[in-house]
Amino acid sequence: MNTGIDRKRLVLLIAEYDYFLSHRLALAQEATRAGYDVTVITRVPPGAVPGAWPGIQVRHVAMARGTGNPIADLRALLQLVRLFREIRPALVHNVSVKLILLGSLAAWIASVPRVLNAYTGLGTLFHTNSRRLYWLRCVLVPVLAFLIRRTGAWALFQNPEDQVSMLQLGLAAPDRSALVCGTGVDTDLFQATPESDGEPVVLFVGRLLRDKGIREFVSAAQALQTKGVVARFVAAGDPDPENPQSISAAVLDVWRRTGPVEWLGQVADMPALLSRSHIICLPSYHEGAPKALLEAAASGRPVVATDIAGCRMVVQHGETGLLVPVRDAAALGSALESLICDPDLRRAMGAGARELALRRFAAHIINMHIMDLYRQMSQT
Repeated sequence: MNTGIDRKRLVLLIAEYDYFLSHRLALAQEATRAGYDVTVITRVPPGAVPGAWPGIQVRHVAMARGTGNPIADLRALLQLVRLFREIRPALVHNVSVKLILLGSLAAWIASVPRVLNAYTGLGTLFHTNSRRLYWLRCVLVPVLAFLIRRTGAWALFQNPEDQVSMLQLGLAAPDRSALVCGTGVDTDLFQATPESDGEPVVLFVGRLLRDKGIREFVSAAQALQTKGVVARFVAAGDPDPENPQSISAAVLDVWRRTGPVEWLGQVADMPALLSRSHIICLPSYHEGAPKALLEAAASGRPVVATDIAGCRMVVQHGETGLLVPVRDAAALGSALESLICDPDLRRAMGAGARELALRRFAAHIINMHIMDLYRQMSQT
């Protein structure tokens, strides 16, 4: 049926299907309302059946994690070129550093007219100083800078520090870059609720990776337990064996048997879990704009996080939570103790966090900013 709308074609290139569901589905739905036919290209897990949404199609590409499988990356690149030529998108929106490289190269080969590169954090490639990654950066940065110039790509950042870093490296152009604070949060789904009775619950949310600060969380919990501070320490998330920063099964087994932390694994109902928690903790080493903290803020819960670029976007120190130095378990424990022992301060910070989420991080606000960027790109 002809709706009278000139449907434009948009490709969202996203590494993992689960990430699309949790972080970008609302954006895809907003794009369909703005007149786009949306194709999501992602890695769909074996046995998973993609959902059905009007105007949104999901296409599977077998994309390898990390940087250690060039043959798989070449196969993925060829698949992307074929799909781009088939779909003929007006715009390709690449999400994350690796897919910015693959998607930009495929877009150049397939003559896609417009490319948007979304840096959701700079990841291991830019934050790890191993010899191998140093030489990999030496190769990839000039290649990516060349592709950005050839495609005229725009860049989208989640925090200003990442934006400055990429501008300095030539991986973004000053007149073609934008800043949008994260992927947004559904403030109707994540509601502020009164604190539950009983011992305060301190919740870590995230993959069990060293650079998410899980070791510091465990150390702080152990120190507070030894000190006699009364609280429950809970972690929601799984290891990620494909990530070199993942906690090993052996270490996790020791923590399960000897530590004070309760390990929940992956939790489906995050609104319910946040409503049962009192304090949210993310002592990460690097972030874009962490979804877990946006959801915590929308749920009216104070946050203790590290004083890094992505967390500073969400946590206003002393108003909506507390910021501590990176890799400092003692400072983390001290900040957690101050909130564990002061329910009035917790509630005041939680109320401030909810107000901030409504004003700055609601999904509809974030997605409208991105739609405005799509419109601006279409006029260039």
